[in-house]
Amino acid sequence: MNTTRRQLLRTVPVVRIPLQHNNSQATTDTGAGPASTIGQPGTTPSEPARPPRKVLPDQGAGRRPPFPPYLTRLLRGTALLDLATGVLMVGVQTGRVPGTSRVCEVATLGGHPQVVGLVAVLVAVALGVAALFTAGLTRAGSAATVGLVATAVLGLAAAAGVILVAALVLSIAGLTSGIVLSIMMGAVRGELTR
Repeated sequence: MNTTRRQLLRTVPVVRIPLQHNNSQATTDTGAGPASTIGQPGTTPSEPARPPRKVLPDQGAGRRPPFPPYLTRLLRGTALLDLATGVLMVGVQTGRVPGTSRVCEVATLGGHPQVVGLVAVLVAVALGVAALFTAGLTRAGSAATVGLVATAVLGLAAAAGVILVAALVLSIAGLTSGIVLSIMMGAVRGELTR
């Protein structure tokens, strides 16, 4: 019986071990394919098998988890608010916006338009540059997230005066429109003509 190696391998089933862990069982080969995987790259018995990488369902491989929507809105809103604050402070510095009233003193946080403007512009630029590396301020690692939130808090502190003035103006406008509407509604009902 002169059986060659090839004939022997065709009759003996070969067990193939999968290279990646995908919860599948090892399959047996009936000899239809290549006889052995020995000598092929990545199949040596001395290489340890790598465990599967845990990937969340909404992530691709190697991507960071996304921020909650409110955090993305906060970061983008802070960048825009700081940009507007910086432009306002430049206007105060150049004299295009009058800066002698109490309202302007509140907006410049006690009459310091240079400091407020510089911090606001730096925060806006920092968040703008960070947007390039964090997919538009939507995802980042934990250390970058802490840095972005700290930058946003600093930006909100710089824009605090502008936020207070805007709240003051909006509340005055709301009260005024409420008074005007109540007078108009009273005139329509005939309460003012009696």
